[in-house]
Amino acid sequence: MVHGLSPGRLGIMLLIDANPGLTQSRLAEAVRRDRSTMVAVLDELEARGLIARRKGEDRRTNGLWLTRSGKTFLAGVMRRVYAHERRFTARLTARERAQLFDLLERLATRQKKTGRRSAPVT
Repeated sequence: MVHGLSPGRLGIMLLIDANPGLTQSRLAEAVRRDRSTMVAVLDELEARGLIARRKGEDRRTNGLWLTRSGKTFLAGVMRRVYAHERRFTARLTARERAQLFDLLERLATRQKKTGRRSAPVT
């Protein structure tokens, strides 16, 4: 947890930051959560002043944006993430770091294709 937010909620903030105006239903679909669960998560983020809901193109949808506080919060978290990554990989050569990131990208791509949360153990 970072400042009381789970990695999942931080991931949701990253998605909103990368897709300003994203609808709640599209976000729920992207993170494979039902809409009622997503509403509770978004209520929490909104109550903390990190996101804002605004009326979408039609009255039935809400678009999601990070607030100024949300952007500041996320920038601080990402600085910590990058510092951690540098510490974590400090003893690796540049080639080893590239190989590590390549392997992690392969795992993430495979997970997206299969829809599984983690790779099976073989």
